[in-house]
Amino acid sequence: MSRLTVFAYGVMAYAVFFVTYLYAAGFVGNLVVPKSLDSAPTAPLGMALLIDLGLLSIFAIQHSVMARPWFKRVLTRVVPRAAERSTYTLASSLALILLFWQWSPLGGVIWDVQDPTGRALLYGGFAFGFLLVLVTTFLINHFDLFGLRQVWLYLLGREYQPLTFVTPGPYRLVRHPLYVGWLFAFWSTPTMTLTHLLFAVVTTAYILVAIRFEERDLIDAHPEYAEYKRRVPMMIPIPTKRASATVRTASTIGAFVLICSWPLHTLAQGHSHGKPSNSSALLQAVREATERFKDVTVAESEDYHLMFGCVTGSDTGAMGLHYVNLPLVLDGELDPTHPEIVLYEPVKGGGLRITGADFLVFADAWDAAHPGEPPQLLGQLFHRFEAPNRFGLPNFYTLHVWAWKDSPTGTFVNWHSNVSCDGFDGAQQ
Repeated sequence: MSRLTVFAYGVMAYAVFFVTYLYAAGFVGNLVVPKSLDSAPTAPLGMALLIDLGLLSIFAIQHSVMARPWFKRVLTRVVPRAAERSTYTLASSLALILLFWQWSPLGGVIWDVQDPTGRALLYGGFAFGFLLVLVTTFLINHFDLFGLRQVWLYLLGREYQPLTFVTPGPYRLVRHPLYVGWLFAFWSTPTMTLTHLLFAVVTTAYILVAIRFEERDLIDAHPEYAEYKRRVPMMIPIPTKRASATVRTASTIGAFVLICSWPLHTLAQGHSHGKPSNSSALLQAVREATERFKDVTVAESEDYHLMFGCVTGSDTGAMGLHYVNLPLVLDGELDPTHPEIVLYEPVKGGGLRITGADFLVFADAWDAAHPGEPPQLLGQLFHRFEAPNRFGLPNFYTLHVWAWKDSPTGTFVNWHSNVSCDGFDGAQQ
């Protein structure tokens, strides 16, 4: 397929998705569309129940199986890698269109709220849910999520770089605000029919199961997600011991109310995970502390030695070579002027190029000495790696500072998309 064909395919897939999303709002809310969730029954109850469960199962299987990494590897043998996400988006839209077309209402009424205020609140919850879903996609890059960014970069002949892990806006309160939006949309209705209840119960069950698989993939792709999962609740913003209940509750209410009024261009900007206001100070401190280590023999003379081979990722770039100072690792202290690890990139033809530093402390020792206080340097939070891990280390906190080679996905991310182990002639990890 030509680049232009792949781009046109991606645009078409997105257009189908967008129309499907708009129809879904009308379908679930019984608004405007010719056939909705609670249209008049057309089949016996038992037959209608089997049809609806079958349609929901088709969507659930498609949505889950196609999202798994193994399926993506198989799919990209058939379609260009740049079109993989667009294909997923199109398949999901087609599964929903089939559901809209063949849905068989059951009838029956579970509750019917007639009070005007109650009806207004429930319709408001429904609208809030669909708006939260849309806004959340922009927070995590709407156009990447639905494949447009991938096909656009492919059209330009530019290499696709995976997004870095970020926790903007409501992601600091719950791990899955997008699913929170769907639950508001599915359950907020003044008239709950048997049909609507079936739809809400099955989709809720699917969401709860899907989260388990999704988070497993997220931890594999972003090891720092394990620490995020430990700190942030899944979908209900429950106060933690680390924050005042009053402050956390106020923040929760305020964030979810204000998100409806924030401009989309502001939301789309996002914020990098743990990005501090004085990040430039940390960057400068690391540069000054590691300037002399541009000559790797100087680092070796100061007890830094190569460990782990050359660390590379499957499709996220690499960390490169870790020259580790074990006494600094074992002292349990953090000092921006004395990094535990100096990072290098092998150069083709021989030689090493310094790329930055890595600060590391073992988690159990740190947590015991600093209960409730995750490690940070000049306001920059560390990422947590759980054991077992590829390095064979116990649980540890780490912070990469790419001080000597600009990273397009952020100065403090774990993986540098422009670092390569191609020039390394030893073992890669």
